[in-house]
Amino acid sequence: FDSLAQPLGVNVRVNTDPGKTRQAFPDVAADGAGRFTVVWVDWRNGQYPSNPDIYTRQFSKDLTPLSAERVVRADPSGLPQRQPCIAADRRGNVAILWADSVDGSWEISGQMIDADGVIREGLFTANDNRDSAQVQPDVALDGRKRYIVWTDKRNGDFDIYCSIASYNQPQLVPKPLNLQFVMEVGGAAPPTQELTIGHAGYNPLSWSAVTSASWLTVSPSTGVTPDTVTVSVNTDTLPLGTYLASITLIDETDKDSSQVVSVRLDVTAPILSIDMDTVVFRAFAGVDSVRQTSVRIANAGGGSFSWTAHDSVGWLEEVPDAGLSDEDLLLVARTAGLTAGDYQATVFVDAPGALASPDSIIVRLGLVDDLPYLRVRPESVYVRTASPQSEKLPFTITNAGVGVLDWRIQTSEPWLLPSKTAGLGDDSFTVTFDSSLLSDGRYVAQLIVFDSG
Repeated sequence: FDSLAQPLGVNVRVNTDPGKTRQAFPDVAADGAGRFTVVWVDWRNGQYPSNPDIYTRQFSKDLTPLSAERVVRADPSGLPQRQPCIAADRRGNVAILWADSVDGSWEISGQMIDADGVIREGLFTANDNRDSAQVQPDVALDGRKRYIVWTDKRNGDFDIYCSIASYNQPQLVPKPLNLQFVMEVGGAAPPTQELTIGHAGYNPLSWSAVTSASWLTVSPSTGVTPDTVTVSVNTDTLPLGTYLASITLIDETDKDSSQVVSVRLDVTAPILSIDMDTVVFRAFAGVDSVRQTSVRIANAGGGSFSWTAHDSVGWLEEVPDAGLSDEDLLLVARTAGLTAGDYQATVFVDAPGALASPDSIIVRLGLVDDLPYLRVRPESVYVRTASPQSEKLPFTITNAGVGVLDWRIQTSEPWLLPSKTAGLGDDSFTVTFDSSLLSDGRYVAQLIVFDSG
């Protein structure tokens, strides 16, 4: 009936059993959308009064059947189920309870069905005492928990017992929980990313999305789970830096299960980084020599860059004089034609478009002419022998500088035997290779000659 006591519809038969079996003891529950579910005791599978079963059927608010009638518990044993009751929450989830004698005593059994008619809990027991009679159940639902009461004889007399249990935990479930974007300063916005929004619990949830930063966009910003949204960065004008933001997903259905997705945006740029700002070479004046070292031209930021290197002096060379980020630059100093003294040059490194560009490297070259200068010839020796024997090879020591050259000799292996181990000024010596101490194979050793001063 409506508010004026007018009938809203005609009478509709709930059960469709074509026989003349008995149906009795109905109960009904409606959800927030006007759908309702009916339960009753049905003897179609037995002979009244034996073997009663519990049947159920769902209808729309205009009395249109939404499901066929079905037995709640298929019991092949022929034992009775009686006293059904039913409750529905506002989302359309249904709890059906009854007194069940299947396990040899009367117990309170139940079944949970969601709004789509899917059985979520096929069979549960409300009472925790299995040795006495529990009958006459009733049930209520609040969307998350079910509340059950019944008559219980566990203490010898009939008492009223109750239980509370969770059946539904509605919650938004976003994946992933963290998003990260990377873009270059002044470059194009990064590619969009997808965020899926699912739900835990029985029923879909309506949601809305709110971002904490103006540079972050979610599209669409509202929907119903399960859903997929596009997350994008909507600007290309942010300066270099790391930006943190969040997307808050609000549960518009229950207002109590909002979720937060973290978002990180790294705005990068190429950054010129040179691992040495000063290079020092020392050499002997009057002796043509080459001194060199490698310098790393690195990118400490994002993206990449190309670079060039140059100086304004004749004794210094850059090899190569151009390259890409994260490559080595070889600085080569040549002393030919230079007199004793201190020299300095600046190598300029330019990386267009990179931060910290241009940069420079100071190169200092010190040439001395008032010290001894040790030379040993030959600088390397290769000996090949087919049988164990001793061989002597000559070496010379020369002072190419000025002053007194006080030299010493050391060897790295016992089979390398110098005829002298110390001396002054120009001299000569021999080294004996005693292969009788060695088996077949290849061997490498060092003869170290140094100025003790």
